[in-house]
Amino acid sequence: MRTHAHTHTHTLTPHHRQLSILLRYRRIVSNNCTDGLREKYTAKAQMCPGKAPRGLHVVTTDGRLVAEQGHNATFIILMEEGDLQRTNIQLDFGDGIAVSYANFSPIEDGIKHVYKSAGIFQVTAYAENSLGSDTAVLFLHVVCK
Repeated sequence: MRTHAHTHTHTLTPHHRQLSILLRYRRIVSNNCTDGLREKYTAKAQMCPGKAPRGLHVVTTDGRLVAEQGHNATFIILMEEGDLQRTNIQLDFGDGIAVSYANFSPIEDGIKHVYKSAGIFQVTAYAENSLGSDTAVLFLHVVCK
């Protein structure tokens, strides 16, 4: 008995070659589940361990250390580590006025304050929770209009 091996050569145009490559890698996903969803697992609520505040920063929204008397100076408080919801935040504007936040959530617009007089003010952010505290300072030069 004699066996013959046949070799076929096909010439593909560039368009057919791309089509052949695309078709070769196409996969069809099917869902064979017919039994429905079973609740085998239930979520167990677990509290994450808290962290002490670390890496506290206070900055102005425009990044400058100069503000105009009588106009809004806007501050942003950043904290690299720590649980914002369990941390008390205080921002002292250095002119006898301070604000405090409990259950602090990030304020996209920042914290606004209007200075009534010109001068250099020490703005202090203080963050504290049951595990520790952190402080950040910024010196703001308030100029006359």
